[in-house]
Amino acid sequence: MEKSYARIRLDSSQYFPGNTITGEAMFYFRSPKEFRKIRIRLRCHEHTHWTKTHRHHNSGTRRNQTVTHHYNGDNDILLLDNYILDQGSLPSGTHVFPIRFQLPLNIPSSFVGEWGYIKYSIKITVDLPMRFDIEDTMVFNVIAPIIMPIFLMPTTISGERSICCCFCREGTIQLQVSLNRTTFVVGETENIRIYCSNLTNVQITSVEVKLKQKLLYNTTQPCDSRFTSKIINTLQNAGVGANGENTYHVAFQVPNIMIPNFASCMLFRSFYTLKVVAYISGCHQKLEAICHVNVIHQNTQNEPVCSQPMPSSLPSISIPSDNLPSYEEATGNSEKHLQM
Repeated sequence: MEKSYARIRLDSSQYFPGNTITGEAMFYFRSPKEFRKIRIRLRCHEHTHWTKTHRHHNSGTRRNQTVTHHYNGDNDILLLDNYILDQGSLPSGTHVFPIRFQLPLNIPSSFVGEWGYIKYSIKITVDLPMRFDIEDTMVFNVIAPIIMPIFLMPTTISGERSICCCFCREGTIQLQVSLNRTTFVVGETENIRIYCSNLTNVQITSVEVKLKQKLLYNTTQPCDSRFTSKIINTLQNAGVGANGENTYHVAFQVPNIMIPNFASCMLFRSFYTLKVVAYISGCHQKLEAICHVNVIHQNTQNEPVCSQPMPSSLPSISIPSDNLPSYEEATGNSEKHLQM
């Protein structure tokens, strides 16, 4: 004879913030059941985990031992319970109850990364006294586009490096990068103006533009942090000869990709940087100009973006002080800063 069981059926496997989740909770009882409650639970849970291995010498056993430490983070971003029935009983057979939950607006997207995940699930439970509960769980995806106002103020960042030979200063190389805005939209093209001045006798082999994503993972037991990073897009331009200069008008394409939305998350954060790199020939270090940017899916209410025009000349100014926090500040550990 078939055992008692529970089954979940949802009308969709994919939802957006603000959507209503609908479906059915079906129970089959082989015999009449007395229960304490029947509950349907909507949950959004974020979890992180990794291990670190340490070796030490045990003076008691006179042997080297390996100890593995586990780092964990767990947090319920969303937890809603709907009690279908309180204490009572139901006869044998099949019983069907509707599932209906309203998703909040400010929630993260489903996510699976190297050291953690954000997972949405529906769980139904028949709480039986003195017996194993009858349960079923279904995982579904939430797509949460990042929609926010565009920062319209143009921004200019700069970098400078002195080139020396035999302890004598030969000259300087300067980068000036002008942006229409510091918020990029996936699928769109950003116009970037780069001015490169080379007042030295060495060559700049190439000037490269990179858009980089860094994801921060946190744990709470014990507290720790880790980064992952990847290049979203890169564009290489010709270099500048000795004692020369060049102005680049770059049409930089932001790929039409799904970027994670970590709204209301405690264990995850994302950072994006636009980096312009001048590669210098010989043994000289490269010159970089870095700007922290936002990457979103669309402008608020999908309105057209009307930015102020770029200035015709590029003044030499320092990097603005109102950038996003540094990666060291976010993690509290400067040793974890990953170099590109």
